[in-house]
Amino acid sequence: MSATARPNDFGPDYAYVEEDWRRYRSLTMLDNHWDRPGWTRGRRWYYWLITFDRDPLVHALALRCQDGLRGLATLDFVPVGSLHVTMQRVRASEDTTPGQLRDVVAAARSALTGTAPLELTVGPLAGSTGAVRLSVGPHGPVRAVREALRSAVASVYGEASIGGDADFVPHVSVAYNNAPIPAAPVIDVVARLRSVGTVDVVVSSLSLVEMWREQRTYVWKTIDAITLTADREV
Repeated sequence: MSATARPNDFGPDYAYVEEDWRRYRSLTMLDNHWDRPGWTRGRRWYYWLITFDRDPLVHALALRCQDGLRGLATLDFVPVGSLHVTMQRVRASEDTTPGQLRDVVAAARSALTGTAPLELTVGPLAGSTGAVRLSVGPHGPVRAVREALRSAVASVYGEASIGGDADFVPHVSVAYNNAPIPAAPVIDVVARLRSVGTVDVVVSSLSLVEMWREQRTYVWKTIDAITLTADREV
């Protein structure tokens, strides 16, 4: 994976940038990100992620944003080694087997054969009810890869296991909100930080991880990975 800095010069494929911002600035209240169903103490989940543990420019962008957010007491900052795009939940660890996970990986690898690396822009800053986060796009290529991952999960666990897709918005969270509060004070700070900018990244792999929570952060171990390459198998 590689990354380069870029200015804020958005074209037609980046209409989602303003949509992300419009959606965020329309909020009146923020909630506690950590109060989410399914995340009981000690529970672990398998997820497909795009990870940025080796992207110094993404790290630098996130750190600049976090520095500007320091005065907001209800935010828990994401360590740069944990920056990620959540692509698809697979299954709770107690509800699957190693064989099923291998089948998911095999199905995903087959579905993504010939898929080129994703050329994406990370930023600018926006948010949701539970997080301050960087927009990621263009959405079309990310959604196409996600659909392949969803189909792979469904092929092993059934269509009912993957749920709806309407709320999927690619993003990289830099901080999670840890209490219900009025949204305006946080949005005002985020508005000033949108000028921090963006970086371009080339995403060449997807990671299947086992994820859990530790002290208001997400940690994981990598189970397997898929390399994206435009070359088709013969």
